[in-house]
Amino acid sequence: MIFNKHGSFYLRKSWPMKGLKAIRQEPTIFTPQNEALAVDTLGIGRVMVTSLRYWMSATGLAEEGKDSSGRITLDPTGLGEIIEKYDPFFQSIGTAWLLHRNLAKNEDDATTWYWFFNEFDKKTFTKEEFLKGLKSYILLHGETIADSSLNRDFDCLKKTYEREEFSDISNYIEEGIISYFSQLDLIKQEGKKMYKKLTPVDKKLPEEILLYSIIDDIDDNQNQVSIKELHETKKYIGKVYNLSYLILMDKLEALERKGYIKIYSRFGHNHIEINEKDKNLILENYYRKVM
Repeated sequence: MIFNKHGSFYLRKSWPMKGLKAIRQEPTIFTPQNEALAVDTLGIGRVMVTSLRYWMSATGLAEEGKDSSGRITLDPTGLGEIIEKYDPFFQSIGTAWLLHRNLAKNEDDATTWYWFFNEFDKKTFTKEEFLKGLKSYILLHGETIADSSLNRDFDCLKKTYEREEFSDISNYIEEGIISYFSQLDLIKQEGKKMYKKLTPVDKKLPEEILLYSIIDDIDDNQNQVSIKELHETKKYIGKVYNLSYLILMDKLEALERKGYIKIYSRFGHNHIEINEKDKNLILENYYRKVM
């Protein structure tokens, strides 16, 4: 379990593009010995550099390692390579959904994000309810974490997904404080103390992104999966994308119309059969269509 490794900095809008470009040019840019280079190259402060290093790995854009000299290296993952090729400026909302999914599945390195989307069942909640539930989950796993770290994780997660309203948007763009994930609009504050976990806006969630996720979640030799499992199993699309059953079925029916899957309903056993299992091809088809 890891908490507050982001240093209270949520992922800013320009950071994924900057980070991916930087590690392509210099894989050791995030090693402590290259701190001054990272600050100059990325155009962000020293503490933010450390935060971005965390986000690059936690979102599945890069894999961390060490070179022969013991310096920290970051190299693009397979997903990072595809994004770099088709969406280098991180303009597609499908890219944001994919990186969100990696966070919501990352139980080890983004524990609060995993817990919130997979374990926490409340749709409306207060900060106190959030923290109480998270503490119970941590204690259940035999660990204790300082309240200050959990408070910072709550604030960071909230700011990650909450859509901000600005009177003069240009000032805030220049300051670089808009969250990369705010476009997903998954958390909304209602009143002074209440928050709501939102289901995705239907048109904002591409069907191909869901199919890529389904294929990535199941075994290589598996081409069938139950709809109940898709909706209710932890780390599957229903949980990580916070889908209602209605939205899930609408998306599956759209995928069936496109010829990607076939929906079966036999004696109460509802499942899908996948016709195209090349997840990278599906992702490339998506990017070619939207970019």
